[in-house]
Amino acid sequence: MALNTGMDEANEQSPAMQLEDINFQTLAEDAPVTLWLTDIHGNVIFTNNQYKNFIGREKVEKLGGKAWFNALHPEDRDYCLTVFKDAFETYKPFTMEYRLRRRDGEYRHFIDHGEPYIHRWSWPLCRFCRFLNRYY
Repeated sequence: MALNTGMDEANEQSPAMQLEDINFQTLAEDAPVTLWLTDIHGNVIFTNNQYKNFIGREKVEKLGGKAWFNALHPEDRDYCLTVFKDAFETYKPFTMEYRLRRRDGEYRHFIDHGEPYIHRWSWPLCRFCRFLNRYY
């Protein structure tokens, strides 16, 4: 005899998904790297404290996902968008180097590494987790 709990597959996965998201956010918030996560369309859906402190919290709150693009050095924008677009179309990791404007207006060099994050409950949807390592 089968027991019908009234829970479908999506409901059974929901608590695990929530826990996974909470664990990610808890770890990412205080990571010693600048980090952000994008959705399947390339829109920024999460930024950590290091990112907000570098770009400027007020800019991140005002511009949202466009804060990164606006902080890019104008000479690096086309290159970065091309690399980013190609990575999303191919679901492949990428590494790129560019200049990013700090909250005080000064540019710093970054090495940006992005990895596709394919959520086990949302295949074939793909998000990118991006880790930025800056150097001076």
